[in-house]
Amino acid sequence: MPVCITLSLRTSGNKKPNSCIQNNFVWKTPADCAIIDLYFSILAEDFLCVELLTVFGSRCPFLEELYQCINFLLTVSQHAVFQNLHERLDRFGITPGQYAVLYCLWNKGEITPKEISQAVFLEMSTVSGVLDRMQKKGLIQRVVDPNDRRSVRVAATAEGMALQEGVMRAVEEMNQDVLRDFTPEETQLLRRCLARIGNVSALTSEA
Repeated sequence: MPVCITLSLRTSGNKKPNSCIQNNFVWKTPADCAIIDLYFSILAEDFLCVELLTVFGSRCPFLEELYQCINFLLTVSQHAVFQNLHERLDRFGITPGQYAVLYCLWNKGEITPKEISQAVFLEMSTVSGVLDRMQKKGLIQRVVDPNDRRSVRVAATAEGMALQEGVMRAVEEMNQDVLRDFTPEETQLLRRCLARIGNVSALTSEA
């Protein structure tokens, strides 16, 4: 018998805050991967909350297969970590993505948008939008490279630099909270495994 699942998607950004869109999906076989694709697309569209609200039926063996899907596990885990960090950074007026950009600028000084894109594994078009929003907040400034007038470099403003201590403390608190039930060995293994999946060379090269 088909199983019906109801999802509630709370959107953010340019969409109406806390608005809900109800979607019903009928699973006919355990191999149906529609929900997995949905979870992935939700992240791409910057949906901040995904909730499995209702599962009709006394027993749903297909969930066992779903919970073994690496995409599903990574998506749900990423969402939990993202929400934790998002709440901690909210008092500083920045998002997790903007933190990543600031981190690069705090440690490297003036760099190009391309260098930021490569460092944080984001497309140039995405980085450009993030920089636009940060510039409007007064956190970064774009300056013309004196050695190449065609090149633009990005630097943190005094306001952006002033956030470093508080933001880094918030990130460390998030890490401790998320990893509180892990041993040091498990934490190191988790980081290495995730780095291998994401092909993050700076981490995978560690001994």
